[in-house]
Amino acid sequence: MGASASYLGQFIGSISGLDYEGGGVLIIILGIHFTGIINIPFLQMEKRFEMRRKPLGYAGSFLVGVAFAAGWTPCIGPILSTILIYASTTKSFTTGILLLTYYSIGLGIPFFLSSLAFNSFLSALIE
Repeated sequence: MGASASYLGQFIGSISGLDYEGGGVLIIILGIHFTGIINIPFLQMEKRFEMRRKPLGYAGSFLVGVAFAAGWTPCIGPILSTILIYASTTKSFTTGILLLTYYSIGLGIPFFLSSLAFNSFLSALIE
């Protein structure tokens, strides 16, 4: 995604000089929305669905992952979009790739540590 954002930013930058200003304005608007000063209604939408029967196996795991990702999107959307906007204004692909790599590591480490501690948590919970 970082490389794509960098490429898209370079392409748009070659067409017009508005990429820095437009990206900056969008980052400011998302930041103000994130603080709660302004409310952008379409960023606050919520959709839910309930499954009567729970699928098992790999397909069930995949569907749970898709549902988790859809639910997680509002939490990471403003920050991820800001990083992608910044990556689109950089001059090299490497910067965009590094930004998203660091973001992914920072997002993944808590999940990895939680998975390591999960068995101990269940053992303590059952006792």
